[in-house]
Amino acid sequence: MFRIDYELRGTGWAYLTVTHDDVTRRMEVSYIGPDILDLVWRTAQLLDGMPLITVEFETEPGEHLWTMRREGEAVHLTIESSVSHMIDAEADTWEDEAWSLTATVPLTVLAQAVLAAFDTVMDTIGVAGYEKHWVHPFSGTASADAIRAWLAR
Repeated sequence: MFRIDYELRGTGWAYLTVTHDDVTRRMEVSYIGPDILDLVWRTAQLLDGMPLITVEFETEPGEHLWTMRREGEAVHLTIESSVSHMIDAEADTWEDEAWSLTATVPLTVLAQAVLAAFDTVMDTIGVAGYEKHWVHPFSGTASADAIRAWLAR
């Protein structure tokens, strides 16, 4: 099983969750970097023949680097996460967390998972809700439409 979930929460924050087989990783992402629209756009590029795609989701402080390498009809996905969490504000004490996840999935499975995450956001809060929560303008559905067309071929 491979699944991607994207949930906007609060202003400028979202949870991006990936489940592969029995492993689930949840990433907190910030509006200072890419979002679900970027993931949809980059996935459309992968479907269009780009052999290597990266998306660097930002958090404060930290990052979640996604590398997607296409080989034929398969995608090798690697997510490398490096995040710092404040433990004690008075003492300015931080704890670092690092993990990685790797998965090889069929290209159609990745495309369906990304599109499902996007559609859930649109069905749940729509464009107005997206813009309110993400604090950036909605850039349109052209990439999602390209994924739909590729899946329908």
